[in-house]
Amino acid sequence: MWRELFGFVYRDLRRRGIPHADSEDLAQEVLEAAWAGLDAVEPGKLHAWLRAVTRNKLADRARYRQAPTPVAELPDAIDPAPGPDESALRSAERRALASALVRLPERDRRLIEMCHLEERPVADAADRLGMTANATKVALHRARARLRRELETTGGSDE
Repeated sequence: MWRELFGFVYRDLRRRGIPHADSEDLAQEVLEAAWAGLDAVEPGKLHAWLRAVTRNKLADRARYRQAPTPVAELPDAIDPAPGPDESALRSAERRALASALVRLPERDRRLIEMCHLEERPVADAADRLGMTANATKVALHRARARLRRELETTGGSDE
């Protein structure tokens, strides 16, 4: 009986233009719902009732499927070059950083240059300075704090 009902629901879904895999899934959902309410169906009206359950399952599926959100069109190309204001700001920031680095103790300056400007790993900086990796991490933390204080003291500008 269930195979016959599955075939009936599956064919109904395919006639409605539902793809094969989705029709199989939906037919199972319809039969699950049918199983729960089968006792309330009047004799001779089973097929009509299954069509109604099928229609409701299709409506549920359509309701829960969200249409993709359209993405605003992006310009073809974005100019990666900074504008004049941004260039001036970056230039001033570089001068302030260079000025603050010069005022740091030699080891602090070297640590910051190696780990941040040259992007070397801490282990490499430790080897070059003859320190352990843990000691280098602590020294780098302290060097950053000193650099931050230097930049705050001068207001981030050249003197």
